[in-house]
Amino acid sequence: MSKPYRGKSGHLMLIGLPVDLCIFTMAAGPRPSLEILLVRRRDDPYAGQWAFPGGFTQLDRETLSEAARRELFEETHVDLTTVPQARLQQLGAYYSPKRDPRGYTASVAFIALMPEAMLAKARAGDDAAEVQRFSVFHDQRAVTLRSSKGEMVTTSDLAFDHQNILADALSYVRHQFLTTTVAEMFLPKAFTLSELQAVLTAAVPGIRLARPDDQAWATLLTKVIDEGDEPLRSVSECLYTFSSHLQPALSIYPLA
Repeated sequence: MSKPYRGKSGHLMLIGLPVDLCIFTMAAGPRPSLEILLVRRRDDPYAGQWAFPGGFTQLDRETLSEAARRELFEETHVDLTTVPQARLQQLGAYYSPKRDPRGYTASVAFIALMPEAMLAKARAGDDAAEVQRFSVFHDQRAVTLRSSKGEMVTTSDLAFDHQNILADALSYVRHQFLTTTVAEMFLPKAFTLSELQAVLTAAVPGIRLARPDDQAWATLLTKVIDEGDEPLRSVSECLYTFSSHLQPALSIYPLA
């Protein structure tokens, strides 16, 4: 059901489904960390609490994905149109009877992984009082978020049902890192297995890579060779790139 909304021009408009955006990146360094972009809500409901960027779709004026891009830019000044490698994907639809104290409001969540540099200048706008990147920390009991300013937030502190959306978003991110070469976005052009391990561990805690001589690497990585046909090294480790001929698995069954 659409809701009335008075736009900036003062005219009464109809608005459609809300959208929420889960924007992830990887903070660089010796120990990379998975980060999520959050905004502090300026207005009720949940004023002062952290939440995903998002808002209502302008009915009859935009698609859900267009609304997601617009809301992200309005609240954080992050422009997805300038990041070709940041593919916005629909994560799912969310609704529970008490998710929004204003009444019935389902939401469609979107997700994207993007380079750290594209979030470096994020700043609050529209109805966001503040915008921060939060590092994601896992333990056996819960997920904890820590901002660059040192503020600690548990997922239950998030507004609406964003705790549930974050759980699904983290599962999606782990799957992407395990089944695609998205880690390449957060690695130098030529990298060591230790660097790859560090990025993967940040996204998928506890993951352990096979030894460099394991044949499983043969179709995934290409060893970087110098002009003398010798492996290039960083300190004591060989350097690699992802294989250009790598094909994603489309089926668990052999295909003709």
